[in-house]
Amino acid sequence: MAFYLGTHAHSDHIGNADEIIRRYRPKLIFSPEYSDQWITDENGLWDNQYVYDHLVEAAQWARSEYGAQFIQELDGYSTHVCMGDMDVQMIPFDVDEVYKRQGTTDANLMGWGAKVSAFGRSAFLAADLMDTDSDWTTHNGFEGRIASEVGSVDILKAGHHGQESSNFEEFLGALSPTTIIQTGLAEDTPDRLTRHAIHGDGLWFPMGDIWDSVKVPALVCEFSAQGIAYDGVDNARRGHEYTSETPRAWWFHAGHTEATTGWWQGPSGNWYYFDSSASAVHSEWRLIDGYWYFFDESGALASREEGQTQSASIEGTGSGRSASPLVWVVGAGLLVAAAGGAWWARRSRRARG
Repeated sequence: MAFYLGTHAHSDHIGNADEIIRRYRPKLIFSPEYSDQWITDENGLWDNQYVYDHLVEAAQWARSEYGAQFIQELDGYSTHVCMGDMDVQMIPFDVDEVYKRQGTTDANLMGWGAKVSAFGRSAFLAADLMDTDSDWTTHNGFEGRIASEVGSVDILKAGHHGQESSNFEEFLGALSPTTIIQTGLAEDTPDRLTRHAIHGDGLWFPMGDIWDSVKVPALVCEFSAQGIAYDGVDNARRGHEYTSETPRAWWFHAGHTEATTGWWQGPSGNWYYFDSSASAVHSEWRLIDGYWYFFDESGALASREEGQTQSASIEGTGSGRSASPLVWVVGAGLLVAAAGGAWWARRSRRARG
């Protein structure tokens, strides 16, 4: 192995560092220094010191066993690893290491990322970069500083698993990635991270969901003179439920939005219907398999079950209101009614003995 980068002292990043170092014997081992004494929020201590000490022990073994270099201080943003046509630039999040003098609320803010460039293309691997302190509310300006150094890229490995503490609009605008890779679950994602995928030509790979659906252990990004190819995700299909987009539900295949047909239930429990479309139908009635359904502005269908009958209760409002119920017999035992502006549909089914 040419090099190993332990981005920061959290177990989900360096918990297996000692095993990797002993098995693959990297020539260069990068990892920032760490001490529990630099963490000002005790809720952020976890097992940081334990996993860091194990990394250091393995790195010192590698240095004596086969002459590896153990690098814990960078030359600003000027530390590079070159491998053939590929250049890897180390990006320290706190280039002046202020945390060693004043402390910091989270080890994420001590981290090192990497900008990878080859064949005129680039990716920024943002580790757990946050633009907030550990409260996820107090902004610290880290993303603005890092964006000034990194510049525009083709791929962004989203900071901090794509969660609310990171990847704010200004940062995304400055880097303008066409592809976003998220080492986490789609349901933890703020809408801003993936709007490029539904309002443009972008790609989005939430690897937690892709693992759940097709068991892909890693996304391989192959850089070449022809561009960037993404291997292992051709069969990844899934729905995603946005918070504030209209409609809320969208369908994805291999990172792109894709037209589909059928029902899908989002994490909220709401049901959505796709009709040869990448986004769910919304704000309208649809006749589906002999039932009439009304979908509200978000695309969601509200439903209920009553005894021996199957009912769909639609809480949207029609184009007009009526004080007395209006009832239509649509056929096949289906009744559609409007009462006081609330619509509902019922189709009776006999019990089977």
